[in-house]
Amino acid sequence: MSANYERSFERLMVLEGHHSNHSADPGGETTFGISKVHHPDMYTDDMPTRDDAKEFFRREFWDRLSLDELPLVVAGRLFDAAVNVGPSRAVRWLQEAVNELSSEKLEVDGAFGPKTKAAAISLSSVFADNLCGYLTWRQGHYYKNEMRDELYKNFGRGLWRRIGMPL
Repeated sequence: MSANYERSFERLMVLEGHHSNHSADPGGETTFGISKVHHPDMYTDDMPTRDDAKEFFRREFWDRLSLDELPLVVAGRLFDAAVNVGPSRAVRWLQEAVNELSSEKLEVDGAFGPKTKAAAISLSSVFADNLCGYLTWRQGHYYKNEMRDELYKNFGRGLWRRIGMPL
C-alpha cells in the first residue's frame, strides 16, 4: 500500500477507529468508520475488524478516486471528505475547486471521470495547497450551513476537529 494511503488511513482511524451507536447518527451502528446501515455486507458474520476497514476504505474510496495519483495534501483531504460525506459530494467539491482555480470548466456532477481525474492531477501539480484549501473550506461550509441542525448539534465539534486535523 502507498505511503499516502497509510498516512490517510491512520488519520481516519484517529477519527473513526472505534465502535459507536449514537441514536442521532443516521449511519447507526458504526465500527472503524463503517456504517452498518450503509454497508450491511460488512457485518455479515461479525463487526468489521481494523484490517477489514483498511481494505474497505482502500477499495471503496482511495482506489475508486485514483488518489495515489494526487499529492498527499489533496488526496488526504478528498479521501476524508469522501468518507465523511460520500464520494459524489466530495468529487463535486473537487470539480468546483477545479472550476475556480483553472480555465477548464468541468461539469459539477460528482462523477470522477477522465476529465475530472486529468484536471485534478494537472492542477495538483501546481495548486495542491489551493485545492486542499478549497476542499477544507467547502467541507466546513457544509457542516455549518447545509447539515441538519440536529446532526450539527450532536456532531459539530467533532466535525470541526476533523477538518482541523493535519493531514
